[in-house]
Amino acid sequence: VKLGFMALLIHAAVRIFFKEHADRPHSYMATLKVLSFARAPVILCIVPVLGALAALILCFVVAVIGLRDVYRTTTFRASVAAFFPELFLIGIFLAICFMFIFMGVSLFRFFS
Repeated sequence: VKLGFMALLIHAAVRIFFKEHADRPHSYMATLKVLSFARAPVILCIVPVLGALAALILCFVVAVIGLRDVYRTTTFRASVAAFFPELFLIGIFLAICFMFIFMGVSLFRFFS
């Protein structure tokens, strides 16, 4: 489920940031395959402490390389697309935090 949701968000970023070629159209299945292969370094999590860090970095690198090659784009655009789900979730978290801060300030003004 997580992989499918991540592929959906990354494919949305692909549709936004990448130009579509006539011989290589944007495909959700291609994005899902790239992300599935990019999860292969997770096997390094067997190694305590450093294995998880190495797996995280290698998964990101493999995803960037895969997106770059499949969609024929620059490394920068591929890395932005690969990092898009994290940016999206950080944005939602910050929006919720600001909402609670502004609600607290307005309630404080109302009751004081």
